[in-house]
Amino acid sequence: MKCRCILGLMAIILAAVAVVQPAMADDSTGTPGLQIQLTPYLWLPTIDSTLRIPVPGGGTVTTTTSTGAGEYLPHLSFAAMLAAEARYDRFSVLTDIIYMNLSASETRIRSYDFGLTSIPVERVVSTTASARIQSTIWTLAGGYTVAEGSWGNVDIIAGFRMLAMNQSSNLSLSADITRPDGSIALGRSTHLSDGNTIWNGVGGVRGRVYVGDADWFGGGRIFVPFYFDIGAGGSNLTWQIFSGVGYQTGRLGVSLGYRYMSFKQGSSAVVEKLNLGGPIMAVNITF
Repeated sequence: MKCRCILGLMAIILAAVAVVQPAMADDSTGTPGLQIQLTPYLWLPTIDSTLRIPVPGGGTVTTTTSTGAGEYLPHLSFAAMLAAEARYDRFSVLTDIIYMNLSASETRIRSYDFGLTSIPVERVVSTTASARIQSTIWTLAGGYTVAEGSWGNVDIIAGFRMLAMNQSSNLSLSADITRPDGSIALGRSTHLSDGNTIWNGVGGVRGRVYVGDADWFGGGRIFVPFYFDIGAGGSNLTWQIFSGVGYQTGRLGVSLGYRYMSFKQGSSAVVEKLNLGGPIMAVNITF
């Protein structure tokens, strides 16, 4: 079960390279008509989240999680990451999907909130908490190329992004937490779970800029990819940024970079905030 996504992604990449390799002698990426591009990738973000989970009987618990790849990879159950694009002339449709199912031991209980009453749990009782996080992030957008040439291209994009997130938390307290009426809100051993699905409209810009001449790099070209979007809807604000460096030869390209994504909602929302940022490695295959 551990690190299954890494092994699966490596198998996908190796299979794709084996399929595409015979075509790499031809620098063209197909006809000027329809082109399809698949991009399996591996993203290892640090996850920083604040969630408000309802408590049976009334009130909510606010939990915070901050965990890096070195902490959650040993407890990773499954993950899948894939982007794809269909392009015809200057028009394109792109999609990106991320699924993660992991355990995070770096979870803290910030407070128990009941109406206007907020009890800072960590200041009242010593606690430990662990959480299982399941999240799906799906982006779908249309694009139009506003500038292109031998130097690269710039596209404007518009579409939507969905976040579906569920967290199950096991809490261990050194004392019970009671409500104003004296009833027990949180026992010494408590299991809580909740989730939410958020839809946002997004718009932005993306593209790549080639560096140097193809003859300098054995027929391939070094490029700088870039992507930025911003939007709102179910979230007060969501945005994403990515850049790095890549190498394209024929139908096959590889890139390394850094990606950051953020969702922010009001303090009364289930997903108050979710930030993900970290290194990313991608392989693009054009058909």
